[in-house]
Amino acid sequence: MWHTLICAEECVLAFPQHEYRTSAEYIVNEIYRPIRRPHDYIARHNLLTETDLKHFVDCHTHEWYDRDSNEFYSTAVQDKPADIWLWHTDINRIKAWRAVFASANQDTLDFTGSAELPAVQNQLHKRKYAVGKLGRYHCVDWIWDRFDAPAYESLCADCGLTPNVESARLLHKEYHLCRQRLAKYWLHWYRDVHLPDLQQVARDLNTHLLDLDE
Repeated sequence: MWHTLICAEECVLAFPQHEYRTSAEYIVNEIYRPIRRPHDYIARHNLLTETDLKHFVDCHTHEWYDRDSNEFYSTAVQDKPADIWLWHTDINRIKAWRAVFASANQDTLDFTGSAELPAVQNQLHKRKYAVGKLGRYHCVDWIWDRFDAPAYESLCADCGLTPNVESARLLHKEYHLCRQRLAKYWLHWYRDVHLPDLQQVARDLNTHLLDLDE
């Protein structure tokens, strides 16, 4: 989502120096395409998060940056709503995406944090009705599905950025391919690295605790 937003012309000067024709081409070639493992994703993503681009939207901390007041707003701020809320209706896709990083990146099967997602989503809906028109809300399920140009343009309008539909469409495609590569990496790791360990643990439990033969 952040990458589609920062491809706006207002953000060009905040990018690292590069020789590509557009900001989108820089992201595709320097961030998405070299990624094969979750470790790669974090390192490549930092090429942008550690630049002045975070002054437009800080997606590293998942908080909206208000250039007028120089403050960050998040769900933790109870007395003042965020300018913009992004939300998904498909919680399971977020859980699966988290699993890719929580497990393969840390070399352990860890779904910590996934269970709390429905509660977070429910809280967001409550805040939405509580604050009324004080916040603007955008469903961003199109990140996981087909690119939705009108939804992207609407989000850019609220962010005060000029939309670049073709660049956003390219990034959507390349992000989808990158996500598929990481999912395949996770499945390979789970089957060939983690699963054999689980089977060994099961054998140890049967033999040493349950006194059961194989």
